[in-house]
Amino acid sequence: MTKHYSEADLLETYYMQPGQSMPVMMHLAECAECKAKYERLERKLREAAVCDTEKPVTFWTRQRLSIMRRVDAQRTDGERFTRNLRVAAAAILAFFLGGAVALLLLITRVRRLKDPIPYGPFLCAGAAIILYIGP
Repeated sequence: MTKHYSEADLLETYYMQPGQSMPVMMHLAECAECKAKYERLERKLREAAVCDTEKPVTFWTRQRLSIMRRVDAQRTDGERFTRNLRVAAAAILAFFLGGAVALLLLITRVRRLKDPIPYGPFLCAGAAIILYIGP
């Protein structure tokens, strides 16, 4: 059984230099199914080349606006994700900072297990460190 080429492969062949496309062209000579695909593709490309592609200025303005809106939306989504990631990193860092300091205080016997250790300063320290590190 021979390999059949996809439309993407045939399209690539259409734009290749004649010497580079020889293996595919030889296959097209032998395989009727691939040859039919290639001829349909070639016909579509020729029809597209003949098509009138002049568009009014307003069309291109609308296209540009549409593209810019999508770009801005993706940028906003990326910024939102980064912001959420930084908040999570600050909370995790605060958790580990608080745990490390609490462990150090317990080992040095400055505090006992029943003594409260405030967590707020560690939240602030974690947020400040993440803010200082930057994006």
